[in-house]
Amino acid sequence: MLDFNFHPFPTIETDRLLLRRITNEDVNEVFELRSNPETMKYIPRPLVKNNEDALAHIAMIDEKIETNTGIN
Repeated sequence: MLDFNFHPFPTIETDRLLLRRITNEDVNEVFELRSNPETMKYIPRPLVKNNEDALAHIAMIDEKIETNTGIN
């Protein structure tokens, strides 16, 4: 089994792209993506209905990073 460690979580930046850890400040963007039926068409998760749902999704991602069980 592979052993990954995301502490600290890496930030990857190029001229056109920034990959970084998601934060609660990204709640509006998460809401926009996760509440869009077309975006979520092939993702087997319920649509988020409000910012609280989006924050719960962010918390789930954060928990996986903290326990080193996954990244998203």
